[in-house]
Amino acid sequence: TLAMAQREGKSCLLVDAEGAYTKEWGALLGIDNDQLIIVRDQKAISKVTDTVKDYILAGIDFVLIDSVTALVPGSNFEKKTNELRRFEETNQLGQFSKDIGKMSVTFNLINEKTLILLISQATTGIYTYGAVPEPTGGKKVGHINSTSIKFSGSLSEKDQIQGTVTDGDRTYTQPIGRPVTWYVDKARNGGMNSRGGYNLYFAGDLIGIDTIEETITMAIQVGVVQQRGAWFYYGDDKFQGKESLVSTLKDNPELLEEIRTKLL
Repeated sequence: TLAMAQREGKSCLLVDAEGAYTKEWGALLGIDNDQLIIVRDQKAISKVTDTVKDYILAGIDFVLIDSVTALVPGSNFEKKTNELRRFEETNQLGQFSKDIGKMSVTFNLINEKTLILLISQATTGIYTYGAVPEPTGGKKVGHINSTSIKFSGSLSEKDQIQGTVTDGDRTYTQPIGRPVTWYVDKARNGGMNSRGGYNLYFAGDLIGIDTIEETITMAIQVGVVQQRGAWFYYGDDKFQGKESLVSTLKDNPELLEEIRTKLL
């Protein structure tokens, strides 16, 4: 998403709270690291809020916080010295949710044009009617945000996409990607309960989301591409198997763009 925003000329800020971002991986995904603003030395929710607030007021286009789950509440720090407290002194009940709630309210109060994307690992809420997956940080985030999308993917090896990898003069088969499904859990502007999926590749010739196969899937859904059994039809052309069509579109970017234009 950062790469797509940058290609549209948007200014982007990444708060790397997890410390997991590497410029090498970002470059493979198409991110321009020279133009990306990265904040990675702040873990406290209060500090992240103040930093992001300044960028929002300055008119930045896109803020990505990765992730909310990795942020730390203010109760973990001494008020006067800002030093990290001893572990047994950080047991204030609900402080994390309170601070995340205050952060959300602050952003919502001052924001006029910035897209703020919060990545959050799922936690489980236990209720009288059963267990419900929900984002980290309490109810406030869910109430204030305009869109909530749940992503899921299996880590089981049998569900991974296998591929051939070359290392020097050796060639071997290993997992190179996995299917990911998404579900729009909340959408104020329409699209709620819509769902879909894509293949995410982390090794091999293609890195990132396979947007070509995703394009074909969407084109079939709306009738731009016709599928009859194992055959796929686009205009006067026909292809046996999806891999044949994917391969053709990889080699013909003009044809791929034509199909995407029709989709839009």
